[in-house]
Amino acid sequence: MTKNRQTKAVPVAALAGNPNVGKSTIFNALTGMRQHTGNWPGKTVSLAQGVCMYKGEEIRLVDLPGTYALVSKSQEETLAAGFISGGEADCVIAVCDATSLERSLILALQVMEMTDRVFVCVNLMDEAKKQGIEIDLAALRQNYRIIESMCSDGCMPIAVVKANAYGLGAVHIAQELERCGCRMLSTADLAEALELRRAGITAPILLLGPIDPLCVPEAMENDIIVPVVDAVHARLMDAQAENARGVLRTHIKLDVGLSRLGIPVPGRADEAEREVRSILSLRHLTNEALMTHISGMMEPEMDYRNVEQLEMFRCFGRRFDGLGLKMHCESSLLFLSHPEYRMDYVRLTSALLGIQAGYDALGVRSIAHFKTRLLQIKRVPKGTSIGYWMTYVAPRDITVGIAGVGYGDGLIRSLCAGAWMSVRGQRADVIGKLSMSFAALDLTDIPDAELGDEVTVFGAGPDVPSVGNYATLYGGHPCEVITMLKESIPRLYRE
Repeated sequence: MTKNRQTKAVPVAALAGNPNVGKSTIFNALTGMRQHTGNWPGKTVSLAQGVCMYKGEEIRLVDLPGTYALVSKSQEETLAAGFISGGEADCVIAVCDATSLERSLILALQVMEMTDRVFVCVNLMDEAKKQGIEIDLAALRQNYRIIESMCSDGCMPIAVVKANAYGLGAVHIAQELERCGCRMLSTADLAEALELRRAGITAPILLLGPIDPLCVPEAMENDIIVPVVDAVHARLMDAQAENARGVLRTHIKLDVGLSRLGIPVPGRADEAEREVRSILSLRHLTNEALMTHISGMMEPEMDYRNVEQLEMFRCFGRRFDGLGLKMHCESSLLFLSHPEYRMDYVRLTSALLGIQAGYDALGVRSIAHFKTRLLQIKRVPKGTSIGYWMTYVAPRDITVGIAGVGYGDGLIRSLCAGAWMSVRGQRADVIGKLSMSFAALDLTDIPDAELGDEVTVFGAGPDVPSVGNYATLYGGHPCEVITMLKESIPRLYRE
């Protein structure tokens, strides 16, 4: 606390924040009965004022009007801005809502522009814990150890953390994996890899996509492994590595049927071999491994194509026996369904995150738990339509709960029939169309449900819908579900 000015009898602390962030609750807790309400001189807006004690010193606490900004012309916001900028307070306590930090911090930053005597108070943490994506780091460690134990000698897991670890936070996930012994990570591009390096990640990082040859020096400096997609790309990178007087770590990418990146093999194996050998002759690329992606890895009905492409890749690799090239093509699904094709590395995502069906029997469990809360509960009579376009009509008198989640959070808008969420460990069916921010749930068979109850959108456990439940309903993949969740949703990491 700064020394009080001569004109003030006691120090003054002002509470600033958005409406409904809990300022009044904090004010009442600090002042107790030592408070009163009155108009500030020249203003008709009333201010709550009170006295609290800190280390034996009396402090006058002023509860400013709730505002979303300090630049508006409303009387409330003008008063708040004038009080702060005019030096009326020795310090300002900016109260932020933990459930909506992005919005709350706008005001906090505006306060900081007016004064450097600011304390930030994050309120409603108990409510924040009821909504957001909870990420179980202990489950992540367990999943990694289970997968690692399944790898034969000479087979090393590569943890794929592209797309911000599929929306779960690449830095946090990578740090935890590195702590439990993960020796290689993989990202989609160089920018993602450099973010991990800036966060202190030291494990080698394999990119899944090529880089601009001009970025070769930066990749070498940061121990980034780059895929080579053809001979032209290889020669350009080799020249840049030579100019930088170094050697770039590379894996040669083959196309065995996906027809995306890489040197095409089907129908032209001899030509592909010549191209690979020309790349191997370059002096400034290490060319440590051959890699590929399989086109049908997510669809069980395409398994025969998986086997065809896996066998093509393995046979093509034999052309380079004796050169010390490692090989990798696996995904989580291939690792589980085709152990006979496990190679030198195995690239894993959904298995580590615990969202791939088939791994639960091994003890692997989902690390992501998406939670929200009940905002309203009401009785709805038979025949009442619920939601947009009146697609659902109550077949009987029912109890409806409104959960604070919708397609604006990244859920699929058409996700209705068969979808459910968990309330008090019981199934609550989604009824009607999802709104942008709300979902209607049938709580008729959960009579003890209460306002504010936790709603699990997906997670782990027998009475909780899995990520796979949602993916199955719209014909997608579990990785899509978590990747589409908005960044504005709080990510909460727990042991």
